[in-house]
Amino acid sequence: MAVIPSDIGTTDAAAAPPLPSRPLSVPEARERLRRSDRVLVHCDGGCEPNPGVGGFGVVIDCHQVGRVEIIGGEPVTTNNRMELMAVITALTVLPANCQVTIVSDSEYVVKGSTEWAASRQKKIRKWTDKQKAIRKDAPVPNADLWVHLDGEAAGLRVTWRWVRGHNGHAGNERADALATQGMMAIRRATP
Repeated sequence: MAVIPSDIGTTDAAAAPPLPSRPLSVPEARERLRRSDRVLVHCDGGCEPNPGVGGFGVVIDCHQVGRVEIIGGEPVTTNNRMELMAVITALTVLPANCQVTIVSDSEYVVKGSTEWAASRQKKIRKWTDKQKAIRKDAPVPNADLWVHLDGEAAGLRVTWRWVRGHNGHAGNERADALATQGMMAIRRATP
């Protein structure tokens, strides 16, 4: 996995595919993208308050099928968990060996998947079953999601790119709006 600096390969909003009529479910997205070989993914997650109700948004642009959007969320979570869930959800719907560029405004996700990946993976591997039984805390925050992310990314060709959030980047702004939709959907569904 590699990281691309934020000033390389910007997405032009005018060249972006038209917006879909509604976000898709994970099975719908998986079916639509099943033959994709190269995609650009914008992911964002948020939580308000933090911790509290959270949502995530995923925008997948594919030259073969156009744009696919997905939202989700959880009633009690954290911002970092939602950022990770956005990426995991995106990777889950893509076919094996797909070339993926993940664009995120989360340094936690991008650095955790690149610069800190080897150290993080080593700490999680050392966390034996006996230690799991004794301590409830993992040696790495959100270890369960990091393990899931690593598993989903293993069969893909992933490149990571960080962009500054709330800075006019069209794909990131759309992912942010979808994350807010995901959060609002959870609020409406939670008594």
